[in-house]
Amino acid sequence: GRRAAEYSAVASKRRQFAAISRDLNQIFFDFPFAVPEYFALITRALIVLEGIALTGDKDFDLFQAAYPLAAQHAARLFGAKQLASMLGEAKAAERSWRALLRRESRQPRGQLPSVEVL
Repeated sequence: GRRAAEYSAVASKRRQFAAISRDLNQIFFDFPFAVPEYFALITRALIVLEGIALTGDKDFDLFQAAYPLAAQHAARLFGAKQLASMLGEAKAAERSWRALLRRESRQPRGQLPSVEVL
């Protein structure tokens, strides 16, 4: 019943966060660059805090909650014009990845799709 639906929602949010964490780990592996030592501690704290929030509100979304503050900080850091340009590039990259994944899902197993250069 209701308990199962709440558990399912929490599990879904945890999978979403885990997927993002795996993607970040892969980026750090593929493109070696310096990351502050405390980065892992901050990430772990965010995971714990999100778990606590999901216990009280199964629909809690950490990224949605953090977006307004992150957007303000990014605008101060980069300026509105550069931030708009970066967001446009991110949207274009997302569209390219989604198209690549759609093509990949249609490829026979073990065959790689061609990659377009942006």
